[in-house]
Amino acid sequence: MLEHIKSTNLRKTILRALNKKDFEEVSSEDLLTIENILLDATDFNSNSEKININDIDHFPNLKSVTLQHFLIDDKSIESLDEQLSLSTISFVNCIFDCRQAAILGKYPKIIKFIGCTNLPHRLSGIKKLYIEQCGIDFDSIDFSSLEYLKIGYSKIRNVHDLDEKCRTQEIEVLNSTLLDKNGNEVETIKVPTGTKFSNEKINSDYYDNRDR
Repeated sequence: MLEHIKSTNLRKTILRALNKKDFEEVSSEDLLTIENILLDATDFNSNSEKININDIDHFPNLKSVTLQHFLIDDKSIESLDEQLSLSTISFVNCIFDCRQAAILGKYPKIIKFIGCTNLPHRLSGIKKLYIEQCGIDFDSIDFSSLEYLKIGYSKIRNVHDLDEKCRTQEIEVLNSTLLDKNGNEVETIKVPTGTKFSNEKINSDYYDNRDR
């Protein structure tokens, strides 16, 4: 039994990932088999220790993680960038409190922000970036290394044309509001040769695009 894992919330999460019912059956070898997991910082049991970012260290072969309801600071970003095997990180309903740039460049990753607040002022070293139901500053995105960007149901501030430093192959915008530096709404931007840009409006359920 893994006695060092004391959080009831984390134990339940591990049982779901392994499709087991009794934590006493879980071994260190079992943790090595977990490649995808959802970690929720919500404290469902007031008598239990909450799940935190460092709990990712229990899963050395993790390839994809979804972090839900976390407060993400600079130390959290540094910890995530140290994960050798981790290739995809999804932030869902997280609040960011980053004083430094969110550089995830040691091992370029796929990053997803869904319903998050106060996104980092600089996003660098990311391979593919997905943003949904968020407010974001266009200037925060480093297009010099980003391969693909998709933004949906969001408000994007300070939108402007991109020069030849942009290495992004495709920028896809869906049901979002694009505002230039003066706060005026725009429909398209100029992009360098080799970059595909699309901005589509489709019929869908209502989403609140307030600037988060």
